[in-house]
Amino acid sequence: MKKNIICPQCGASNMSENIFCSECGTPLKQESAPKGEPKTVTNRRVNHSKPIKKIIGSICVGLLVVAGGVTAVVIYHNEQIQNQKTAEHQKLLSIQASKEKEQSSSSLSEYKKLQNVAISSVDKAYNTKSSDDISSAQDAISKLKKSDQSSLSERLKNLTDQISKENETTSKSSSEDNTTTSSQEQINQPPILKKEYKASGNILRFYPNPVGQADGVYRIDTANDDGTANMGMWRAYKQVGNIIYDSTDGNPISAGDINGGEQNAVFQTDGPSARYNITIDPQSGNIQIGGATFVPTN
Repeated sequence: MKKNIICPQCGASNMSENIFCSECGTPLKQESAPKGEPKTVTNRRVNHSKPIKKIIGSICVGLLVVAGGVTAVVIYHNEQIQNQKTAEHQKLLSIQASKEKEQSSSSLSEYKKLQNVAISSVDKAYNTKSSDDISSAQDAISKLKKSDQSSLSERLKNLTDQISKENETTSKSSSEDNTTTSSQEQINQPPILKKEYKASGNILRFYPNPVGQADGVYRIDTANDDGTANMGMWRAYKQVGNIIYDSTDGNPISAGDINGGEQNAVFQTDGPSARYNITIDPQSGNIQIGGATFVPTN
């Protein structure tokens, strides 16, 4: 009976015919055949499956280790990139917040300037009461927030109301002064004579003098009860204000200038030496002579 051969490498028991270890493939040492006997070699199939499996397993383990390492490196790299992006984003947010804070502070400062300008403009308008300054104040107020406009707008409205009242008072006073002046001028200005005046049956006629030696000529025609008229004589007159004088002697008209007639009672004559002022009423335009009122006919 042949002995089994023990593998010097792995210690596995092999049949004596085996040339290689069936477990690890290590060559086995064969006993030499007796001299003179032919050496018989048995061709047996060596089982290499187990060593190959180990090699493949080792390779797979190595690949897994490598893949794990690569994965770890990739994950680490991605984390670093993400951390860098996060840091950059936070830095950007911080810069943006700082800019917004600066802008907000600058905006508040600019708005405060607008408020100061509006207040100063209203104060100036109160001092000058100028329409230009009032317009500038209104423009400055319009640039403020609605909540800040009310008090300044109210002040400006009070100012404009005050100016309007003052203007009304001034205008009224000026109008009264003009009316008084106009009335005074009318009083001072000599009334314009009409051509013909009547009092009962008496007719007073005026005719401007074309030569210019006097203001004109006048005459008084008196009427009788039967309807006939006594024609007066033309005499030169001079007008001084609202008084008509006989330009011949510069005296009031004498009774002798008035022809006798039944209607002469309207003159209340006191004899031939009596004198009568011809007075013109500037308001009505009527003429008074010796108590008689002559009314314009034209």
